[in-house]
Amino acid sequence: MRAKIRSLNQDKQNVQNGNALLKIAAGGVNEIVDNLRMMKELAIKAANDSNGDADRASIQKEFQQRLAAIDDIAN
Repeated sequence: MRAKIRSLNQDKQNVQNGNALLKIAAGGVNEIVDNLRMMKELAIKAANDSNGDADRASIQKEFQQRLAAIDDIAN
């Protein structure tokens, strides 16, 4: 009986650990989605004809930073 109780307690702990892991993963996915949305906005902004080379370089730098952030989250 004690072995069954210990087993059930371990099962409970495993479920709690899995739940915490899913919450962390969901947070990472949300951050990636936010970065992708911003990258889309940056791409649209860069396509605007009123931007000069310096503006596009700045946009490209921010785009690369967001891409690096996505890579960090994924890793």
